[in-house]
Amino acid sequence: MGRAARSACYGRLTGDWKRASRRSRCRILIQHGSQDKANAPAGSEFFQKTASSKGKTLKVCDGRFHDLLADTGKEGVMADIQAWIDGQIPN
Repeated sequence: MGRAARSACYGRLTGDWKRASRRSRCRILIQHGSQDKANAPAGSEFFQKTASSKGKTLKVCDGRFHDLLADTGKEGVMADIQAWIDGQIPN
């Protein structure tokens, strides 16, 4: 997927996310902290269930909060992201 396509997917997913979830064809990694007080994990679960993308992954990070990359244990979150990306690239 080229840069323009990635930007288009990102724009669709960050705008009206409910509508975008039904239209998106992008591969999606959704990560959510189980202890997030700003947004309920149910929102990410809804997004994952309604996204039309065939390549969607939801990872609820146990014991983590809202800002997964600023929380303690961010190295594990980053490793999960890298592993997901590596899994998307054909050998």
